[in-house]
Amino acid sequence: MNLFEFFEQLMGIVDDSGDPTDYGCSREEISAFKRIARDRHPEKPVCVVADWKWLDVPAPEDNMNDSPRSTEEYLQFVVARTILEDEADRRFNSVFTSRLVDFSDGCIFCTRNTAYILVGPGKRRTVVPEVLAYASVHRAALVLSRQPRQKD
Repeated sequence: MNLFEFFEQLMGIVDDSGDPTDYGCSREEISAFKRIARDRHPEKPVCVVADWKWLDVPAPEDNMNDSPRSTEEYLQFVVARTILEDEADRRFNSVFTSRLVDFSDGCIFCTRNTAYILVGPGKRRTVVPEVLAYASVHRAALVLSRQPRQKD
């Protein structure tokens, strides 16, 4: 991959590119899906997000047995520009999740620690592991330097 392709994929994480998906619930359905998420995953806080993108990352060979979708050979993540509600009170307006552990009901994206409710239409895009690693390192630096969001 050349430098141009690398930055094109990096920008693809945060821009509006990607394939439209059928995932996501309507705003009117948020309460119902929060109840479902809490019933199925009572140990996890619920985070409701919008303006989201599902990222597929080709999994390294040694991670294939750990992936919940190992037959597809991808690890999945979500990046969301907008947090509508957050029981964990992350103090930021956006989120970059850890990898998918379970996905159900067309909108409940669970990681090891959190159940995310995907609201509204989203996009889906494949990115190479190197781009995700670069974005993750820079995301951590950004989180450390950002001001907390203001409560309404």
